[in-house]
Amino acid sequence: MKKITILGLILLGLGFSPLLASADVIMPGTHPLDRCAKIVNLDKYPNISLIARITGPMVSDSEFSLIENDKCLSKGYKFNSLQVLVVEKDYIDSIGINNFNPYKKVLKKNILKNEDSKCYYESGKPSPCLDNKEDWYENDLADDKVTILSDNFDVYGGYVKDNNPLIRETVEYSIVDLAGDKIGLQKTKITSEFNNGKSPKVETFSISKNTKDNKDTEKVVDYPTNQDSTPVKMGFWKKIFCFFGIGKNC
Repeated sequence: MKKITILGLILLGLGFSPLLASADVIMPGTHPLDRCAKIVNLDKYPNISLIARITGPMVSDSEFSLIENDKCLSKGYKFNSLQVLVVEKDYIDSIGINNFNPYKKVLKKNILKNEDSKCYYESGKPSPCLDNKEDWYENDLADDKVTILSDNFDVYGGYVKDNNPLIRETVEYSIVDLAGDKIGLQKTKITSEFNNGKSPKVETFSISKNTKDNKDTEKVVDYPTNQDSTPVKMGFWKKIFCFFGIGKNC
């Protein structure tokens, strides 16, 4: 029995190898696109600090760092996510970035139990049916001194087809004043560079104080509610594929 178990683990590991490797393999007929996303007017707001929070499969919990003005942001592994948080500068200076973690584990709202399969799911939308209720815990912003400025800041370039000469994008964001003493992030300039000798292309965007009028304004992502509350049983392989961002209803 022990030999069979060991053999099974070896085969499982071999089976995973292509999946893990494919996460960073350059597809034929494509080339890398380098993207530099940065915030260019942070120095105009001396009373606030912006903090990058990185989460994802290559991060054990969360990684926090102070965002510098006019410096390219990175999230590391491409499947990681980067949030932009805003706090008062005096607050973060008083506690230090190494002691900053405004999140706590809380149980998602509307978690119900499927009595037939004895698993737990999130009501109000199609969701996986997980065996343990604890799997529905998530990180929740618990510090009222911290605000999410961008829930998923786009800093990863990826790959483009070889017939597209684009090789680099420098995307500039500006902090903008909104109604009610609020601020937002808005894309204000894109500089595109090419590998075919073409001169760089520069696009600029006018600043709008109304986020509804400008699609390039960063805001917290809203997820649509689906009325179908039927839970979807998530098996072992489904969990693996969802971990790597593959498939639907993850």
